[in-house]
Amino acid sequence: DHSTPVTVKDHSGDPLPILIAGHGVRIDEVQAFGERPCSRGNLGRIRGANIMPIITNLLGIAHKFGA
Repeated sequence: DHSTPVTVKDHSGDPLPILIAGHGVRIDEVQAFGERPCSRGNLGRIRGANIMPIITNLLGIAHKFGA
């Protein structure tokens, strides 16, 4: 998804909340889903280009590199 602030009236690079849940995913203390609560979560800030590699790694289907 993307952010579209009313002050800018266009798409921006502002951070968006994301939730990843499932077996093997560490639980943090966040109790609500939104921009401010999620900014305090264990994931920190993730670039959009890194979301799918993180998810495929958690699913155990990530491509392996190197030796």
